[in-house]
Amino acid sequence: MTCWGGESPAGDPSRKRAEQAFTKAAAETQKGQDRIGRLAESAQAELAADNGRRAKVATVLEAGERARTRLRVRLRSRLPDALTGTDLLPVWFTTALGPMTPPRRAEE
Repeated sequence: MTCWGGESPAGDPSRKRAEQAFTKAAAETQKGQDRIGRLAESAQAELAADNGRRAKVATVLEAGERARTRLRVRLRSRLPDALTGTDLLPVWFTTALGPMTPPRRAEE
């Protein structure tokens, strides 16, 4: 028997199945939302930790870059005097850098 507007009566088996399917779907949806919430919280915590690590590493990298620039300036200002003089360069220097500067890509 069908009620007004195409609705099923409360005791109809198809209505019971639909109600059960809805209840199950609603519970699964809630589980999914809870999982999404946990994943979002976890991802947010990981991002915060990564930002902290990046801040620490950035400071170290910047300090290293400044040190490399200072070393390069010192080498460029002192090497010409050492190379044009009669003094021999230390063995470690010649071993590490070679007897003369490379023709290209001297920065490396």
